Amino acid sequence: MKKFLLLTSFMLTLLNCSNDLVFNDQAFQATIDNEYWKATEFGASIEEDGTFTITAALNNQVVTLTTSSLQSGTYQLGVNNENKAVYKATDLTVFSTLNNGDGEIVIENYDPVDNTITGSFRFNAYSLDGLTVNFNSGVLYRVPLQIEVEELEEEGQLRATVDDSDLIAEEVTSIMEDRMIEIVGTAADGSYIKIYIPENTPTG
Repeated sequence: MKKFLLLTSFMLTLLNCSNDLVFNDQAFQATIDNEYWKATEFGASIEEDGTFTITAALNNQVVTLTTSSLQSGTYQLGVNNENKAVYKATDLTVFSTLNNGDGEIVIENYDPVDNTITGSFRFNAYSLDGLTVNFNSGVLYRVPLQIEVEELEEEGQLRATVDDSDLIAEEVTSIMEDRMIEIVGTAADGSYIKIYIPENTPTG
């Protein structure tokens, strides 16, 4: 009986730790409305204006975190347009902290040797329709910083005219699905434009 109890305790420990972060892996994870969420693709970049952006994706869900710089510190969300968090759900609903949201992004460490960032985040974001999403217990662990971003530093930007109104995207993400490239450009207010391009489309 004693051996059985020890084995049961060990198995429960394994189950409770199944969603814990393994600290020899790179990771971007959080809880979304109390459900565990871990990105399968993520990376970071420094834009021309000096702002720092982390983009993470799981299937069709995309999270974008932006801070005014890469310096270690706590960046409050919902205070200005420089520091923000945007979440695009699977149904294409866009939630942004710029819509009276709140939260924080914490940059704990930048490793210049490995070019990785470690930190944490949490936020409440809202859609234009007033829907809300909560990200809590967010972990950034050794997120890779892309140094060679010449193509991303060109002066072009995604913009469109929709019903006689200009939409200028501040966040642009792309995902490959079913041999189609899905490009989504999101403006500061959460409005967005979505473009599909076949995978084998030639340049021009």
